[in-house]
Amino acid sequence: MVATTALIPAPPLLAPSRVGRLFTQFPPNEASDPHIGLGVVFERDVQINGSAVWGGGANACETPAPPKVAVDIAGTQVGIPYTVFQMAKCRMVNTWDTLGGRLGELFEIGEQRTVEEAFAAALIAGAYGASAAGPTATDAGAKAVFAVAENYIRTRMAYGVILASPEVIMYGFFNDLLVRDGDKVKTQLGTPVVALPGLGDDVYVTGQINIWRGPRSEPRAVQEVPFTNEFDVLTERIYTISVEGDAAAMPIVKWTVTLTVA
Repeated sequence: MVATTALIPAPPLLAPSRVGRLFTQFPPNEASDPHIGLGVVFERDVQINGSAVWGGGANACETPAPPKVAVDIAGTQVGIPYTVFQMAKCRMVNTWDTLGGRLGELFEIGEQRTVEEAFAAALIAGAYGASAAGPTATDAGAKAVFAVAENYIRTRMAYGVILASPEVIMYGFFNDLLVRDGDKVKTQLGTPVVALPGLGDDVYVTGQINIWRGPRSEPRAVQEVPFTNEFDVLTERIYTISVEGDAAAMPIVKWTVTLTVA
C-alpha cells in the first residue's frame, strides 16, 4: 500500500499594514480620467495663515487699525505625473490565461515602493520647489530635528508634513520622539510623519501631499518569438502627486541628520 499525503492549503490572511508609508498617510484618489498623465492642476487650499490681528493694548478701541492686506486665494497647484509599470517574461507551457493575474500580483507588490522612490527622487531634485537647507544635527543633536521641524510647521504653515527615511523614523521611535496612531506615525504634537525610502539622512518638511491614481491597464501578453512559449507581459498605471505650497513663501525645508551607531 502506497502512503499518500494530503496537501492542506494555507489559510488566507490579511497583509500587515505598512506603518507610516505614503499611501497609508495619504490614500490615493482614484481617477478614471487618463488625463492625469498630463499632470493635475487644481485650486489648492490656502497654505498660509489667513487671519491677522491688530491692537493688543489695554484698550483696543484706542489703537488705530493698520491697513488690512488682502490675501490672494486664486492660486493653483500642479501635480507631477509618474508612470509605474511591470513587465515580465514567461516561458511556461499553457500559462496564457494565467499570465495576467500573476503579473498583476507582482505589480501590486512593488507598486507602492516604486512610487515612493520616484517621489523622493523628484523631491530631492527640487521638482516640487526650492529646497532651503536647515541646520545640521549630529548624534544626540539629531533628536532636535523633529522638534525644529515641528516648530517650523507651526510658525510658518497652516498644515505640514514631515518626510524622513525609515532609518531616521526608527531613530525617532527609539528616542520617544514619535508615536504610533493606528497604522500611522505622528510627532508628539500630532504632525503626520511619513517614511519615504530614498531620502537618506535628510528630513523634509512640506505642505499637504495629494495623490491621484489612474486605473491599472489590463496585462497584455505579446509572443516574443513566433511558435514558441516565450511571452512578454506588460501592465502599467499612472500616478500624479502634488505638494501644496508656494516655494517662495513656504520652501520645502530639509535638515541633515548624522546618526552614530555604537
